Amino acid sequence: MKWLAYTPWKEEKFNIDVGLGFISCGSVKNRRPIKGEVKWAAVSKFTKNSRNRLMKKVNNLSAKPELFITLSYADKRPDDPKIWKKHMDNLGRALRRRYPASWFIWRLEPTKHGNPHYHLLGSLNIPPEDFDLSSFKAWLKDTWERISGVIHDDPSTAVDIQVIKAGTHHRLNTYFCKAEDRRDYFNQDALWAKAGRRWGIINKKNLPLVKTRQYSIDSVLYAKIKNLLNDYYSKRPMKKEFAEKLEDQGDFFVADDPRLIEKITQLIEAHQSAQESPGVQT
Repeated sequence: MKWLAYTPWKEEKFNIDVGLGFISCGSVKNRRPIKGEVKWAAVSKFTKNSRNRLMKKVNNLSAKPELFITLSYADKRPDDPKIWKKHMDNLGRALRRRYPASWFIWRLEPTKHGNPHYHLLGSLNIPPEDFDLSSFKAWLKDTWERISGVIHDDPSTAVDIQVIKAGTHHRLNTYFCKAEDRRDYFNQDALWAKAGRRWGIINKKNLPLVKTRQYSIDSVLYAKIKNLLNDYYSKRPMKKEFAEKLEDQGDFFVADDPRLIEKITQLIEAHQSAQESPGVQT
């Protein structure tokens, strides 16, 4: 049985955030004021909200990442997740000292055998003529082994660095932000429940974020945006299932081609301009 598509009530209002490569929309009626002191719960998994926040960062960069780095422990990882985080903190300090203009977003996730490994997406932010891949890899390998205390039998398993090719950023962003699969905990659920935050930023002041545009829209414009998105995704064989889910959702989050997001932005601004100019239809 197929659920009926979500239909907003006539006077419903929505808040919408738009970045370079994402759009996030939520009904005002679903936003409840917070009363009293806010108490943050311990992070025990990679939640949907945390993943959406990560996707907002990754899909709202004015400069494309140049490097995709993987740091692993192989089978010699520490048993305390706090030590994993300490290692990443120390690596961040080392990167900031050696490459002051650098910026990276890091992601912690389990391997297929439940061991932790890190991905880093970002840039050293230095001129191409000053970058030597082999020298950087040698420095990073030595630094990671010194920090983690793990000397790998196979040097290629400690550090992997990919120079990101043009045209592959969207696919790489999707991989970097993928949901966490509990099957990869490899029966170590209790250990991963203590892992805390699954992502963070190195050299946050250098992160080239674009300011998010925020709008308040009515149900008429909301319906137009949903129709545009449903039409866009229903024509793509790999996205038809997503299009069906999107049709049934009230609040929604989409990270995709900046050209699609810009088309939505133009629709919003044209609609709002018409609202301010009586007699003009959109």
